[in-house]
Amino acid sequence: MQRTVQGDLEEALARVLRRPVQLTVAGRTDAGVHATGQVAHVDVPRAVWEEQRAKLVRRLRGVLPPDIA
Repeated sequence: MQRTVQGDLEEALARVLRRPVQLTVAGRTDAGVHATGQVAHVDVPRAVWEEQRAKLVRRLRGVLPPDIA
């Protein structure tokens, strides 16, 4: 299976939030095109959000590959 940013983000979010997630993305870029500013959305239950929001970005940076984090 080919590695994708969406796949890596979904895997990292699922690991950090301890539940399966599915991203909704604004669009995709062609191979070799820079994706700075790409937008993605994920629905998270309120209780999970309240528990995780203060540390979510830090935890994601810890589990995402450097080329995405």
